[in-house]
Amino acid sequence: MKKAVKYSLFAAAGCIILGIAIMLIAFFTGSYRGQNRSFIKKIIDADPRQYSSVAISECDKDIIVKPSSDNKIHITYYTDGNDYRVSTDGNELEVTCFGTNHFFGINFNFKDDSPPATVVELPEKLEASLSLSSTSGDINLSSIDAEMLNLGTTSGEITVSGSSSTGSLSISSTSGNLFCSSVSAETMTYSTVSGEINLDNCSTEDTVYIGSTSGDISAVNFSAQLLSVNTTSGELELDSSAVESLLCETTSGDIDFEHLRSKN
Repeated sequence: MKKAVKYSLFAAAGCIILGIAIMLIAFFTGSYRGQNRSFIKKIIDADPRQYSSVAISECDKDIIVKPSSDNKIHITYYTDGNDYRVSTDGNELEVTCFGTNHFFGINFNFKDDSPPATVVELPEKLEASLSLSSTSGDINLSSIDAEMLNLGTTSGEITVSGSSSTGSLSISSTSGNLFCSSVSAETMTYSTVSGEINLDNCSTEDTVYIGSTSGDISAVNFSAQLLSVNTTSGELELDSSAVESLLCETTSGDIDFEHLRSKN
């Protein structure tokens, strides 16, 4: 029994030492890379008529989307290695970041040497679906009309203004806040776990689904046929809005309605 305990202790000590060694290697590798990182600017120019969908997936960089001056697609991003995959196969344009400055999914580069944001310039009226995602970077979309909008982050904030979708609009984040103003779509879905949801002057002729676990929800000057809201402990504030049908569910959060009127 004593030998078994002794072997177990030796095994545990060996695992701890190995873990420390791996952490040190990763730390110094990340620090070394941080001191010598040089970013290469990449630009993609494309004809929007060739694509039915555009998808941008980032790791930790912000994504800024704005109208282009020539009604073409221009994507500017920065790389320090083989950390991106660009696909123009068929009718889909995809730019995907994999990230190379990570060790087993952990970023050990503590230096503030992040590259500029990824900038996406699109026609104001994009006859294609648009998908944007970032793990920890923010997403800012303004003045773009698309056939479908799908935006998501893990911890980054999402801001959408002056934009619309002829189909569905879906915006989600785990802990990042969502801000939408002057946005319209056929159907809308907003969801977070702990981030706040702030909607101002948003409208749809159909259904809006809003879900949050602990984040607060605020909707002002909202218009919808059916507004469905579900929150566990977050607060809900609905002000100066017009809806035909309203469904609200909460476990322990507060609900506050002011100046609510029927859509019809």
